[in-house]
Amino acid sequence: MQTMKLPYEFLVRWDQQGNLAGAHAQFRYVTTDEAGTVIGEFVGPAEPVVVAGANGFPLAAVLTQEQIAAFAGAEPEPVEGSGQPL
Repeated sequence: MQTMKLPYEFLVRWDQQGNLAGAHAQFRYVTTDEAGTVIGEFVGPAEPVVVAGANGFPLAAVLTQEQIAAFAGAEPEPVEGSGQPL
């Protein structure tokens, strides 16, 4: 059995005045048996962008280092229990 951690989602929010309010990313976890058949999967909880990047989310595929740094100053607290079973 093997569980793979894959990028799933990257979301950006703005506040009511149009200012950057924050962003988060989520990973998808896929478990396969020895034959490679998917036996389960779920989406993990939302993580602040900087935390997700440190955990392996490929931020550099869509953001510059300056943009990643900008998100670091606009991070909301992570929401517990926001992952949803598929």
